Amino acid sequence: MVQWDMAAVIVAMISVSLMLSPATLSILRAAHRLVLLCLRPTSGRCERLEWSDIPEGVLAECETNCPRSGSWATPHDNCWNSSIGSTFPKAWTSAARREKWVRKPKQLDPTKKYIRTDVRTLKAYLLMNRYKGTTWDSKTGKSVDQGPTIQFSDVNGVLTAHLYCHPRRHHCGRTKLEVERILNGYPQQYQEFISVSQVSMQGTRKITHPPMPAKSVLIPSPIREVEDVYRGGWIIGVGLDVRGIRLSTLWYPPVSTIGHVLEAETMALHGHTVKYLNPEYRAISRVRLVLSRLLEEFPDEGAIVWTLQFMDVFFKSYYKDKEYPGLQNVNHGPTSSADVEQLATGCPVPPHIHSFWEWYIHNSQLFPGGATFYDRSYGAMLKAEEWVRVMQLFNMAQPLAEKDVILLRGRLLPVLRAVARGVYDVLGRPAMIRDRLPEMPELNGKKYIYLHECTGEEE
Repeated sequence: MVQWDMAAVIVAMISVSLMLSPATLSILRAAHRLVLLCLRPTSGRCERLEWSDIPEGVLAECETNCPRSGSWATPHDNCWNSSIGSTFPKAWTSAARREKWVRKPKQLDPTKKYIRTDVRTLKAYLLMNRYKGTTWDSKTGKSVDQGPTIQFSDVNGVLTAHLYCHPRRHHCGRTKLEVERILNGYPQQYQEFISVSQVSMQGTRKITHPPMPAKSVLIPSPIREVEDVYRGGWIIGVGLDVRGIRLSTLWYPPVSTIGHVLEAETMALHGHTVKYLNPEYRAISRVRLVLSRLLEEFPDEGAIVWTLQFMDVFFKSYYKDKEYPGLQNVNHGPTSSADVEQLATGCPVPPHIHSFWEWYIHNSQLFPGGATFYDRSYGAMLKAEEWVRVMQLFNMAQPLAEKDVILLRGRLLPVLRAVARGVYDVLGRPAMIRDRLPEMPELNGKKYIYLHECTGEEE
């Protein structure tokens, strides 16, 4: 009976509010909130899912191969299950997290449910999802824009947001440490361990694209300290990894084609020169330096010359000379770059697109027929510990020791294949992966964001 009386009071308050002043309305809203809190104390609290609530280890696992982008963007009874719940399932289902309730800000509607999260978790969510979702319309034969992954709203100084799920193909299997380090500036391909093929495909011309899962062995990442992101070992690791996993730390369309997480202030301060500060630029330059020294040790190896030429043209076609003066100084070795047009003789597709580079690689002496380019089976041509040493060599700037020259003698082909594939993967598809995190000025000065569920229009 008491609750019915309370309900009657609330209805009366709403009716009268239409005729009252703003100050009086504010008092009535506060009274309304107090009444609701008396009737339902939980309406003044909300769940939380913050970075500290997410356990170490793998964030999300797939029972089968990782789904392609967008395959999880399906309706759910609770939209949180299909968004933040599917991206961080271990934390989402954790009983310990469910017990951590926090006070709901008084500006928020006590009748609605919210989850409090923080900036780090929100950026990690965006890292694991595409900034904009698209779907294919079979009727029109066109890609349809599904809108941004995140929509912000300000409620009297409290930042709220609604999340959509547009998962990236390779977001499964990533660890919390990997995501955290990528957000802190590590290359977007960074993994704690690299999966190297142990299945030799020498002599076969069968190409599977994407490659079928192969027997592999895990070796540690050559990035052991933050300075290693500017060295060349991780480029080799990218060329070896049979999973081909990458997380785009940046978003399309790019403000500048930079391949690294940089804050908006850094971009504004340094402009185009910021490219020379990012990891991929300096890491690939280090790879070329090591290859130039290899050519000094093995002057008759035409495969080294081809790889250097490929790197020069590929690198310069990406970092345009006219746009970035001083690029001519990037060559560290004895070979000079050929023009893309010269390399493109006989190519059925125009230069400057990734189809050209695939054609060029397939018709090279490194990848006859293209088979090993896709399945990365050249990884089986060296032992795991030998690959570890090779990546260490490409981290170093000093001349090669005699023992390392002995190691590489007779093993150059798989090493050069890993170099070419790694460079292609890092620079090969700028339109797809070279865009950067949205600036999100809404997050400036904010510690927490309150996520709300789907409304009728958002479903």
